Amino acid sequence: MMTPQQQLALLDEQIKVAEKHVDQLYDYRRRLINQYDLNKGKYQNIKVTRPFF
Repeated sequence: MMTPQQQLALLDEQIKVAEKHVDQLYDYRRRLINQYDLNKGKYQNIKVTRPFF
């Protein structure tokens, strides 16, 4: 059985990982938008890979 302090520490770690994933997804989104703009509004030649978790 975990103590409340251990549970909080575990949650804090999970939150840090989730925040990193959110940052990666926003970065992925920004790169997709930039690539779309470079293609002058056409969804072709988009070479951006989605982050894997």
